[in-house]
Amino acid sequence: MLEDSKAFSGFAAPNIAQEKRFYSQTLGLKTSEDHGLLRLHLAGGNDVLIYPKPNHVPATFTVLNFPVDDVDRAVNELTKRGVRFEHYNQGDLKTDEKGIMRGNGPTIAWFKVEVVIVPVSDVDRAKAFYEKLGFRLDIDIVNENFRGIQFTPPRSEASIIFGKGVTSARSGSADLVLAVDNVDAAREDLIARGVNVSEVFHYAGGPFNNAVENPRIVGRDPEGRSYFSFASFEDPDGNRWLLQEIKERLPGRKWDQKQARPIDVAPLAELLRETSEHHDHYEKTHAEHHWWDWYAPYLSARQNGSSPEEAVAAANRYMDEVHHVPAK
Repeated sequence: MLEDSKAFSGFAAPNIAQEKRFYSQTLGLKTSEDHGLLRLHLAGGNDVLIYPKPNHVPATFTVLNFPVDDVDRAVNELTKRGVRFEHYNQGDLKTDEKGIMRGNGPTIAWFKVEVVIVPVSDVDRAKAFYEKLGFRLDIDIVNENFRGIQFTPPRSEASIIFGKGVTSARSGSADLVLAVDNVDAAREDLIARGVNVSEVFHYAGGPFNNAVENPRIVGRDPEGRSYFSFASFEDPDGNRWLLQEIKERLPGRKWDQKQARPIDVAPLAELLRETSEHHDHYEKTHAEHHWWDWYAPYLSARQNGSSPEEAVAAANRYMDEVHHVPAK
């Protein structure tokens, strides 16, 4: 769908005129302006978009833009493929039922990252490391010359994938960020798990600014601001992770929280009884395991509309592929 789109990244800045002077005169880059937006034309044919933003703060995320001829068609196609688009209703930032913003500048739709590829050289060593971190193991697939493993950090909506035959990128070349409520507590937890973690630090030039000499200063952000305090660690291959403390998110950077539906106890009890009956057969025919590992995929499948037979197959497949439970 997007394989032929010439993607470009972008970020916000408080003063476009100052940005233009810096990038064109100081750095000598080719630039152009259009409707108050500044484009940097980089070697190799890639562009970066800089857009004005009032009350600007240093960016704490990266935007990758995919130009398309027909936004509606692209959204429809990607939605069919399982992509979930974001919805906003904040001042001038309003999207329709599809997640498309119209009539307020360019027509845009936003979706978030689902998976990040982490290049590793030793798959089993990496798997053991991320299990040690407390990441959730979602799947471990092996097919001839391929192996794919997916982990999800605690409370994260994005996952990581690594393995054999997954990527041609050099092992240890990834840079990733974990948002945490308390960087000191997160650091202590990782150290207790045997991970070598840096001292807490803040950036001299603001979050993620490595362009200045000696960019990291030991100690928390002196003003105690959210987004400004960090710690770092590496996996066995040298992939770099940052812990970024986010105590309170800035306006517009918090996903809508859906209220849990009231539980109807009687149907839930019946579903648990059904799950127990189907698990009984699995328990008798397979090696020792935790019953809850089988219950979870079965319940998930049934609640998403699968038949009992389909749910049994899903739970059995999960136990085989993720936990490698052998038959007796």
